[in-house]
Amino acid sequence: MEACGSPGHVAKYVISAGTQSVLFAIALQATFTNSSTKIEAFSLGVYTPIFGASLCALLFSKSQKRLCFQLAVITTALYALSAGQIALTFWQSIISTDLMPHGSYQDDASMLSEVTRFYLGSCIGDTMTACSNLLADCLLPREACGFAVVAFDIERYLARLHSSASQTEFQIAHDYLGERRNAVAIAFFVSSFITNLLMSSLVAHRIWSATRRLAVINRSRRNYMRLASYIFETGILYSITLLLCAIFLQTKDDVPWLTAPQNATFGVSSQIVGIFPTIIILLVALGRTFDQTIDSVDSDQLTTVPVACLSDTQPSDTGEGIITAESRFGSITSGRSRMDNAKSR
Repeated sequence: MEACGSPGHVAKYVISAGTQSVLFAIALQATFTNSSTKIEAFSLGVYTPIFGASLCALLFSKSQKRLCFQLAVITTALYALSAGQIALTFWQSIISTDLMPHGSYQDDASMLSEVTRFYLGSCIGDTMTACSNLLADCLLPREACGFAVVAFDIERYLARLHSSASQTEFQIAHDYLGERRNAVAIAFFVSSFITNLLMSSLVAHRIWSATRRLAVINRSRRNYMRLASYIFETGILYSITLLLCAIFLQTKDDVPWLTAPQNATFGVSSQIVGIFPTIIILLVALGRTFDQTIDSVDSDQLTTVPVACLSDTQPSDTGEGIITAESRFGSITSGRSRMDNAKSR
């Protein structure tokens, strides 16, 4: 009988929950008229079984309890932020159906409250985005740009809240703060694009360079290269969405029809920022190893990158979800070192 945290049990859960979640997402997005909300709803449907599988594997693991709990908290927080963002997007799409571009409300007092609530939603949504990115990669320098966007959102909301009902007076503050907010947002997306692409490439190259001398162990090397390929490909995909966000944000005022693609891209990026880290955590939870050092054939250490390695080692009968035993590479090279020492004596 399979344990709850075993790869077989989790795989069955992913197939079942994934099918149901995708069908639910298709039905849910069909009820929305906003394209961005539709895409976010579908992305959340794909995200849900991945989150459930990751949480199941972590909570039912019988080893590394403290580490599993920490990863479960991070996974839950990322999913909650992603779900909160789609709920907020849906709410904003309802209250903004009558709003004019650039925050205009034609001095109509009945639309004034809608503008105010829409800006409040922008403050909350951008705060969630900044927190999601902070949890996902913890790269503080670029996160400063993300929280700067939130600061301009709050200033714009307060300007609308405390200004008079005059459209002209508010429009001046709206345009001034909007330009600066967009500049900071573009800096955030560009820096995120460069950082994610660079780090994904470096990690993938590190795995490749650390294992290229172990080509004789074909199957084990393929497992490492599969991990390197996954990190690199997901990093490229996420980086492309970030770059598109920056491009759309820069050109949408000159090309009005780009507003819809921009919103759709923002919706995808808000979900991807949680999906990819959750998939990596799921790989770790499904019986993968946390070795920080792997002995080289010719030296004491092959690599010091603490990555989740796709090990050939299978979980034990106790249903342990995370393997902490020594790597197969380390066992082989350590055995060779002991043999060499015996010969030298």
